[in-house]
Amino acid sequence: MVGFGRDHRRFVIDYFVTPGHISEASCQERLSALLQQTWTNASGQKIGVDGAAIDGNAWTEDVWDFAKKHLAAQLIMVRGLGADTAPLLARVKKERNQRTGKLLKYAKRFFNFGTSVLKMALYRNLAKEDQLAQGYVAFPRGLDDEYFRQLTAERRTPEKRHGFLVYRWTKDETQANEGLDTMLQAEAAAIKFGVRGLPEAIWARFEAERETPPLESQPELFDAPLFTSLGAPQVPTTTSTPRPPQAPAAQAPKFTRRSSRSGFMD
Repeated sequence: MVGFGRDHRRFVIDYFVTPGHISEASCQERLSALLQQTWTNASGQKIGVDGAAIDGNAWTEDVWDFAKKHLAAQLIMVRGLGADTAPLLARVKKERNQRTGKLLKYAKRFFNFGTSVLKMALYRNLAKEDQLAQGYVAFPRGLDDEYFRQLTAERRTPEKRHGFLVYRWTKDETQANEGLDTMLQAEAAAIKFGVRGLPEAIWARFEAERETPPLESQPELFDAPLFTSLGAPQVPTTTSTPRPPQAPAAQAPKFTRRSSRSGFMD
């Protein structure tokens, strides 16, 4: 789960593995619940999932069976393209049934995205230490070392082809790279949402809605403490018997919330 803010900054909220295969009902149920989940940010506001992406390059039909149960505005299928010239995000237009030639239904929410450009930008941003710098990447406490090994599992290596020097992304065959894949897919979903081109007025609206602490519940109109605080006259009692002292009200426990300042979540 990744939140995106102004200046292309991103905030990793959590990383975990959902057990099972996408074709299994139990796995789909967990993923559906995740799409409905909310997270409490530092301001006390509950933030839900604005948009999500799921890898549709493998088991495409099974992924489509899950994706079609959700709104296309919230969930898209994605497939990475490794060429340096690939667009950041482009809808699949030629995904057709090989037997009938008809355009497949999932093509309307299936997108290709340029992995090479996004990887280069991510690796540059991971080296930034200024939290206000454009592209800065923030991580929560508690992520294990394996996540960061996966996030940086690939490297850009040069090789000669037909007499020309070209670059390609490689990794150790024994090292998983799902942490990197999910980061890039989250950015693809953010691009689809429009986070890269949002005008300042919309960012300001998001901040007003999501970064303002929620109003505390107001006391009832005739609540005695309210009248006392306003200096209202006290009504004398009709009996001289003193009232027993009342036990102080229990205070609600205080919680420490992990910050996830963002305008967009995936």
